[in-house]
Amino acid sequence: MRIPVSLRLVHAILKRAIRQAQARDMVMRNVAELVKTPKGTAGRPSRALTLDQARAVLEAAQSSRLHAYAVVSLRRCAADCPELAP
Repeated sequence: MRIPVSLRLVHAILKRAIRQAQARDMVMRNVAELVKTPKGTAGRPSRALTLDQARAVLEAAQSSRLHAYAVVSLRRCAADCPELAP
């Protein structure tokens, strides 16, 4: 089991914030330093579309009145995957 990135990030931010408060004499000790980052739990499988599935959605929606909606919905993926760009 891997620790989710967000969980590690939150723990790191918390430790850093308390460290700054400690430097300003607002707290006596950084209790976040005493805690190990939780192990986390196994996540669910991704439900994101594959590149082939995204292409199929765009092709299927081409003649539909929902074409613009499909394009906007997949816009982020298109920015990350130049292969999808028109």
